[in-house]
Amino acid sequence: VSISQPGGGLKGVKIMENGNVGIGISNPIFALHINGTTACSGNVWTSDLRKKQDINPLEINAIEIIKKLNPVTYEWKEIKDIGMKGLQMGFIAQELEMILPSMVITSNDDEKSKGVKYIELLAVYAKAIQELQQEIELTKKEIELLKKIAE
Repeated sequence: VSISQPGGGLKGVKIMENGNVGIGISNPIFALHINGTTACSGNVWTSDLRKKQDINPLEINAIEIIKKLNPVTYEWKEIKDIGMKGLQMGFIAQELEMILPSMVITSNDDEKSKGVKYIELLAVYAKAIQELQQEIELTKKEIELLKKIAE
């Protein structure tokens, strides 16, 4: 089922036989695939323990990973809406894939386009903060020990 804008061309909604829905895209490869900016007043990411398996602590050196990240600014070549106008910030998927491959998805489109699961960066950032807090606590203990020795 396609709902197009007047004048031709798919600029509207496409519902695939497999149930995928595309907005502004003719071949949606995700359950909901939007070519443009989304806006909402709230957002929930499902994270229920009962829906997960093989749960393990994040065993990475997060500070070292963050040092390898290359945050960039860029502008979109093809602007679909106001959310894509002007200077943007983020990462290049191909670069991120070399550091955190699980965060990058390669589409099965003709271009093999890549996307980033930015939400997973939260876990890396939280782990890095925990690592930094451990370093702070250790430094505090060392300072206290040095103060006692100096007395």
